[in-house]
Amino acid sequence: MCTQIEIRGVQTLLPCSLIRHIRETKPQTEPALQALDKQMTTAATLVVNLILDLAKRIRQNKLKELDCNAGDAGCQMRATVIPGLLSSPAVLEELIRLEIIAKEVSAVLQIRRSLKCSYIQLLFENPTAGFFDKHILQRLSFSKEVCYLLDCRMLKVTRIVDHIEPNGIVVTKTSVEELSNLSKNIQVLSIDFRNQLVQNAAARISEASLSFMCGIATRLNTPPLVQRMIQQVRQNKTNGNFVPKSFGCLFYEIQVMLTHLRQQQALIAIKSIVKEGKGRHFFLRPQSPGTEFSFVDEKDVQLLPPNNTLVVFEGVISLSNDAFAHRVQEVGFSRLVLTCAAQEAPFEPGSQFEDIEDLEARAEIEMHKKTAADIGCVKGQNPLLLLDHVFCNSLQDELSIKGKPC
Repeated sequence: MCTQIEIRGVQTLLPCSLIRHIRETKPQTEPALQALDKQMTTAATLVVNLILDLAKRIRQNKLKELDCNAGDAGCQMRATVIPGLLSSPAVLEELIRLEIIAKEVSAVLQIRRSLKCSYIQLLFENPTAGFFDKHILQRLSFSKEVCYLLDCRMLKVTRIVDHIEPNGIVVTKTSVEELSNLSKNIQVLSIDFRNQLVQNAAARISEASLSFMCGIATRLNTPPLVQRMIQQVRQNKTNGNFVPKSFGCLFYEIQVMLTHLRQQQALIAIKSIVKEGKGRHFFLRPQSPGTEFSFVDEKDVQLLPPNNTLVVFEGVISLSNDAFAHRVQEVGFSRLVLTCAAQEAPFEPGSQFEDIEDLEARAEIEMHKKTAADIGCVKGQNPLLLLDHVFCNSLQDELSIKGKPC
């Protein structure tokens, strides 16, 4: 999956305005120079710690720590793309290389932060811009695939709980203050720089997700209708200085994801959202490549390698466990999920069914919307499944309590 063609630098992660500020500001006093130097080391520390943190999470197989939930209705794409990236030897080798360099740069930054340099030393012997160019801009580079993973991790760090709905669904929001988890002095960077940092990452993820999904759809040789719809891109209208994000057709993104998972005979789970306690997992897997998902006994799941990747479909379930499993068996998991998807905004949040211009696509989505009444899955009417979120995780991390399978 990883082409490793396009190499990007720190200029991709950090806002261009921040880099220009570090490189072009000419402070005339010692306090001003020290303030600029602190801004530089803070930005550099954020990048280095982000790399180290990402490498640590992946090494621990905690894939849900990449579940950024960036508010772009794109969780189904990330759940499809991330496992493919992390199964690429080239990506894993690059992460190892990048972690080694990041540790070296971190050590240099620690020394610089500890030095009490005079104004003359900083200005003439080791200028801020020169240090930034040499140790950050020139040393740290990565492919678009690794950049995608870094963006996912950064946005995960900035997610906090906003509120919890009566049905147990957790609603989150972005807080740029959480960037202090990556660089403790983050407040020395202006709020504009911090907002740009997070917004740019969300915009990059939305665009890259669509690009990766187009590649997957092509490799799967999906029907012409799916090819047409998966290549459509819309951008949301924004107010103020917000960076617009890119959106595709959610229904066809879900369709490509399901086709991909069936072809791979991937292990998936439906996870119930509950107000209190832990949700129940229902495990499914195709019996052969390309066939529909069938239920798998939990005891058989526990025998699988703990580092197996699990794609989780999380939602509110209206029936008892046994009744739900029986109904999903009757309806078919893929049909159920597509029915849920057909009732959501087709593109960006707030978009309407009429925004779908392809008549063949409108007919297919309308058919699934009508199916909702037949299978008892009408949104807003205590549906069989109210699908809220899709993410990937390792089997062990998703199901373990203190290292032991539950």
